[in-house]
Amino acid sequence: GVQSGGSINMYRAVLPQAHYYGMDINKNCLQFQDGQTTIYMGDQGSVQTWSHFFSAVTPVLDICIDDGGHQAHQMLTTLQQALPHMNPGGFFLTEDIHGQNDDYLQKFFKPAAQTIAGTTAVQSVHLYPFILGLQIVGQRGPTFPQATAWVSDIPSLIAALPQNLGGTICLRNSAWGSFVSADALTNFFGTFYDMNGGVVREEPPKCHDLQDTNQCVMVATNTRLQNLVKGVHIYHDRLFVEVHASPPHIAAYRKGDLWIPYNGP
Repeated sequence: GVQSGGSINMYRAVLPQAHYYGMDINKNCLQFQDGQTTIYMGDQGSVQTWSHFFSAVTPVLDICIDDGGHQAHQMLTTLQQALPHMNPGGFFLTEDIHGQNDDYLQKFFKPAAQTIAGTTAVQSVHLYPFILGLQIVGQRGPTFPQATAWVSDIPSLIAALPQNLGGTICLRNSAWGSFVSADALTNFFGTFYDMNGGVVREEPPKCHDLQDTNQCVMVATNTRLQNLVKGVHIYHDRLFVEVHASPPHIAAYRKGDLWIPYNGP
């Protein structure tokens, strides 16, 4: 999604040589197009849209960030259509997976597990609060975090979380086979699904739909897992959990000074 163009400025600041491709359904977003920015009008939930995008606009992407409509079917279609077009060493990310809005475990994560397991392109899978990330296989192999504790089953892993604040726990079990099989990923996605469960409130109240101010913060009321787990990193033969040293403040601050209404043309 492009919406009011704030992410374009961010990527230009941190990746000045990159070409930005934005997809949106609001024609007002075309104003952001220039020599380094291509704005494509299309519905991310449409297979036909993605087919035309990859045939007529660009055949491949280095980084794909799904910050679009945030509905489960849109997220799943985007993952399924974009994944075969990711360059080696690239990264795919789905954000704003808010469990308070829908059952993303059944509608997104479980079918996503099938999609991920059905390709050899994924090197590792990463979970953060409200986020799924996929590292695409490249020339370099994986770099593993430094573990401070080791376990061999999920109950032991969960029990070890509060005992290893600020540390990293490694789960390995050779009897399980691949950790990125459909069954394994479904199990892991279910185990850590509450990382997407924190209820989000608006500060000040009802500011989300105001299009003329940047004074709006979306603040999560953390679940137990969000208080404990910083990130989950799933490789083919092992899994790492980074544990927070203390509960984090999870919030999204609105930035920018240009606002395009969501119901634009």
